[in-house]
Amino acid sequence: MKLILTSIFMCTLIAIIGVVAFVYIDHSSASPLLPQNQKTSQQNGNDPASSLVAKIPAKKLSEQTVNYQEFTTNLKEQGSYIIFGVSAVTDSKKSAEEAQKREFQLKNFLINELSEVTAEQASDSKIVQELIIRATAHMNQEMNEGVILEMYITNKLIN
Repeated sequence: MKLILTSIFMCTLIAIIGVVAFVYIDHSSASPLLPQNQKTSQQNGNDPASSLVAKIPAKKLSEQTVNYQEFTTNLKEQGSYIIFGVSAVTDSKKSAEEAQKREFQLKNFLINELSEVTAEQASDSKIVQELIIRATAHMNQEMNEGVILEMYITNKLIN
């Protein structure tokens, strides 16, 4: 149990460092969301992804959001399973199209991760949020066109 939590913590820390580095590097190039002279929320000390998502006009938000199909997978304990659904907000319509095509990679990542989680751990919002952060970082490594700004849990049912 302690090993799993330590592993989750280390993976989360690495993912956060990677996302922060990517956002910092990506900000130095032209961003489709912000004018060049506008400070990012990272520079203001807030969560950069949430702030960028908040700046997307509602009309464009639907174009830049991917609603992945819910899936069911077994948890670590015999007989336990989870029904899980997520949505992702990307930085452009083209990024959303690519993220949709990479749904199988996201599901593969989540299924592998969830197979190592007990029902009790899956009920812990901190552990699930860390999983979503790692899933976002994983998908951003896979993406060729743009980035996923933030991923949201749309359904979670544990049995």
